[in-house]
Amino acid sequence: MGLNETADLLDKNNKLEFFITSQSVADSVLFRTSLITAFVYKLKNARLSIDEVSTINNLSNFRKRILRIENRDIALTFERIDNKVFYNNLVLIDSCLPQLLSCMLLANYTNGTTKISDLCYILTEQNPLKFHDSHRFYTHKIKRFLIETALGMSPDKVWNGKYEETMTNILIKEGDKIVWHPMLNLGIFGDYLFNNTYLEIPSSIKHKFGVIELENNQYLFKLNLQIRFF
Repeated sequence: MGLNETADLLDKNNKLEFFITSQSVADSVLFRTSLITAFVYKLKNARLSIDEVSTINNLSNFRKRILRIENRDIALTFERIDNKVFYNNLVLIDSCLPQLLSCMLLANYTNGTTKISDLCYILTEQNPLKFHDSHRFYTHKIKRFLIETALGMSPDKVWNGKYEETMTNILIKEGDKIVWHPMLNLGIFGDYLFNNTYLEIPSSIKHKFGVIELENNQYLFKLNLQIRFF
């Protein structure tokens, strides 16, 4: 995430080493996609010919493809995350996260909205997970995901839910002004991440997603997750 430096800080009687990340916001990725981070959707009740599948797959962008699918009265329903480590990491943070993130990805394309906070507002209004009271479920769960991602959770390694004991991140604004330290206030950090990140479309060719595929006589569609700072 840009220029890196280390600093020694004292925590009571313990000397801890912290990794300071000075970020140029425009080119900083919080969560980077890979071949193992795909969300797989089932095309429910899809009756498509080979020519129709080819026509949809050849549309110029993912939003057009998804809208064409939905205009055919075909529902895209979340099926799975293939990689078990990534799936289990999400469930460890919150059991609803796989389903919630799959809804956020779809909302990103169908509404043309990319900012995390705006997408959470859309999900809160639509309530696809059918929460039953006024708690801010979507916002809280997404903030937890963003915080744990920033503090060490990656999709390819088993996450134990513990932050690094001897090294963590300090985000600092341009000009080297520290705006957050994780040992002080996770709430402020969660707000910062929530209000300063957006979903980005990664390379579909490199990461192999964004087209209708046939698997065991079932049409599937994959989307991938990448989160970047503004």
